[in-house]
Parts: sequence; C-alpha cells; structure tokens
Amino acid sequence: RAVHHRRGGTGPRAFRGRVPRAPRPRRSAPRPCGRRDRRTLRAASPRAAAAGAPASSVGAAAPAQGIARVVRAHGRPRRAPLATRGAGLMPEWPDLHVVRSRLEKALVGREIVLVRVGDPLVLRSTRPVETFLAHQRFVSVRHRGKFLIFDLDQGRIVVNPMLAGIFELADAEAKLTRSTALSLVLDDGNDLRYRDDKRMGKVHVVGLDDDLHDIHGFADLGPDAGDFSWSEGEFAQRARATRRELRNLLQDQSFLAGIGNAYADEILWEAMLHPKRRVATLNDEEMSRFYRSLKDVIARGAREVEEGLPPELGTKIRGHMQVRLRKGKPCPRCGTLIIKTRHGLDDMYLCPRCQPPPKGQIR
Repeated sequence: RAVHHRRGGTGPRAFRGRVPRAPRPRRSAPRPCGRRDRRTLRAASPRAAAAGAPASSVGAAAPAQGIARVVRAHGRPRRAPLATRGAGLMPEWPDLHVVRSRLEKALVGREIVLVRVGDPLVLRSTRPVETFLAHQRFVSVRHRGKFLIFDLDQGRIVVNPMLAGIFELADAEAKLTRSTALSLVLDDGNDLRYRDDKRMGKVHVVGLDDDLHDIHGFADLGPDAGDFSWSEGEFAQRARATRRELRNLLQDQSFLAGIGNAYADEILWEAMLHPKRRVATLNDEEMSRFYRSLKDVIARGAREVEEGLPPELGTKIRGHMQVRLRKGKPCPRCGTLIIKTRHGLDDMYLCPRCQPPPKGQIR
C-alpha cells in the first residue's frame, strides 16, 4: 500500500492508507484539420472558382478533428487602445449593433458551403448542424438585446455570446484557433467564425417554424437599450416602479436589453450617480440626468465602436470609456483616482468623488 506522510517525513505523525492522487494528464496539442476539409476549402476558394471549379460540388464535411491557431494576415489595421480579443469583456448593445451591420453586408446572399464544429458544447440544436446548415443562404442579420440572429432561407442561427463570445470574418484557408466553436465557410472564400474561450455562449440552430421565444432568456427581453422610445417621464415611471439599485436596473434585460457591466459603469459615471443608489432615492433632476446619460452613452458607444472596429471584427472596443478598466487613473471630470470594487459577483469602476455612495455605504 502507498504511504502518505505529513510534512516532516516519517515519525509518529505519519499515517497509512491514503493513495496519492494520480497526476492530471497533459492537454494534447491541437491537430490540423483533415484532408477532406482542406480539399473542400480549396474547391470553395476564389482561386478555384476562377479556374473553373464548380461551386455546387462543395458539400458539408465532417467536423474538424482538431483546431489550430489562425495565421494573421499581413497589413492588418491597428486596433484602437484597449481593444481586446475577448479577455472576458461581454458584448453589449453598441458592440452587437455595429457587428450586425458589418455582418449583414458580408453575409446576405452568400451560401454556406462548409460547416465546421469546433466545440459542440456551445451548440443547441435538435438537428445535425453540419447537414442542416450546408447550402443554406443568409437572408438577413438582426440583433435583439444581446442576441444576434442570422436568418437563413431554411432556418435560423441565434447566438447569445454571453461573457466572451466574439465573431470574426477570416479567410477560409486560415487555420482555426482552439477557441473557435463554429466556422461557416461561404461561397466567396470568407469564413464566419464564432469564438468563445470561456465556452459560456450559446449557439441555437433552429428551423423557420420554431418559436424564438422558446430560447432561454429571449421572451423576457425588454426594449433595446439603443432605440427604446420611452419619453423621460415614462422612463422615470417605469424605473421607479422597480425600486432597485441603479446598476441592477441597467443590467436587467427585462427592463432594457443589451446593457452589461461596462456600459452600466459608464452610464452611471456620466450621470454622477453611485451604482448602489436606489431608484426611489433619485429626485427629478437626478432622474433626468440618468435618462439623458443612458441615451448619450449608448449612442456615443455605437459611434466609437463603428470607428474602431477593424474589417475582420474579432475585437471589442473599450478605449473610449471613461472609467471602465481605468483603475488608479485620474477621473476625466475631477481628477480623483478611479477605484475598482465589487457589485455582487461583478467588478465595477467608479469615481468616489463624482459618484458619492448612498448613506451608510462605504463604497
């Protein structure tokens, strides 16, 4: 029998009978895609089309056996400051609003010639995804809150990126990354890829007859944060009816859909309100400031993302933010150092001078 000794070696404190834990197996390196995938990609490439290869001969292939790293193309445009390839930044309304517009221009009218599933864990479908999506064409791209919806001629793809999901347009012949969950190769040689290194996002593949309200969280969505039509008075009435803390209210998708941690911090800094203030404690002037800040920050965020997002997507733009991810830096308004604290399970950033805490609250 194996003998386990406490610190100090042998002696009266040693005891028998505990079997040491086996070492955890090392993760194997990714393997490249199979030959069948490479032949299919070559047949679907623009060079093959120019040589006279029939595009209709391309069909759905088996999922790739492994996932390799993407080779970055030369001449890639510089990213905006604090842009990141994931890093746990949740896509929010301004991000998905711009991504939807870019993807609509790139995808509508294109046919899916190859489907590669890199991580089945994120898929939600009662159909075989590879065969169901093959040879379908994109009809439109829209988004609802934090959901991105791809309408096909015979079905839909509904994606909730959750914490770290991200979309990317790449060359179909470029290698896949380990975090690529789904790859849709198009008839023009482009590749729509969904990456999720946290594996928290959900990709729902449904038919045209399926009700989108059956997707978890979709039926409870409130108006979109970027284009709701409430007047200031109606907004105040609806907000005061909840009797919640301000940050919780902003992140409640049934109140307004599409706001997460980053833009909640920015809205409250702009309004000079502490995240833990309760809606019921706001006077009329503070409520008006809250409403205007919400409108202004979301609209400004969409403009900044549009300017900073590169053509291949794949990043989240945060360089325009005033307090988010700026711990220890001076507040742009008063110069006080930005602090980072906790709000439930989330991190939040605020200015302790511009956003004084409610009575009895330290931070």
